[in-house]
Amino acid sequence: MQKATAGDLEPLRCKQMQIEQKTNDRWLLTFNENLAKVMATQGFVIQIQQGVEREKSFMQDAHGTKEKMARWLKVPRIGIYSLETEKVVFPPDHFQTAKEKAQEQWAKKEIGPEVVMCSEIFEPLVEGQKLPVDKDGAITGKARGVDANGAVYEGDFVRHKREGRGKYTWPNGDTYEGEFAHHKIHGRGMYRYASGDVEVGSYEADEDTGVGVKRLADGSYWQLDAGKVVKKISEEEAKRLVKQHTLP
Repeated sequence: MQKATAGDLEPLRCKQMQIEQKTNDRWLLTFNENLAKVMATQGFVIQIQQGVEREKSFMQDAHGTKEKMARWLKVPRIGIYSLETEKVVFPPDHFQTAKEKAQEQWAKKEIGPEVVMCSEIFEPLVEGQKLPVDKDGAITGKARGVDANGAVYEGDFVRHKREGRGKYTWPNGDTYEGEFAHHKIHGRGMYRYASGDVEVGSYEADEDTGVGVKRLADGSYWQLDAGKVVKKISEEEAKRLVKQHTLP
């Protein structure tokens, strides 16, 4: 029996490449046909983001002409983050956020090329390091989380939830640094507001509880009770309250 030579196999390789090309072209055509329907109904496209690097997806790169890419960029792309070790899920609250973000883009006619996230993104605190995960692939350890609104948390996580100590920064520049539990501000901590005001106190499930102290940007001190102003106090009285209630 005569063995096949490299020359004999070349036509087979060419035919396989032609089949793959036709498959890709058919896939892209179908995808763009669906995009036309999405545009007509002012819908949006969900894009799964896995890993720290959010590079262009295959949908953007695959054999696209300028005309096809132009159509693609006119549709809101909403991203949901999923670790490579996870089964991709799409909770109802994320879907609602995705819908609201898409509607906002359509209303403002501001549909850009970037993916707008509707869920939290996780990153390592130190560049080059791996994300800390447990045996089930859930974030457990020190990491950075960026939510859909741009707020940033850096600190301890247990199974994707803020748990332990950390720092939370809102998009407007306000920060809270202290204790967290069950994904909420819980325990003792300190708020630093963009206005220059500073507040220390105790918190339960994001709510103020007990005695607190607030220093305004003008240098005055105020005693708080469950977040409400009780009275103006001296700096010495403020220090006494902080020490008495073991506040930060």
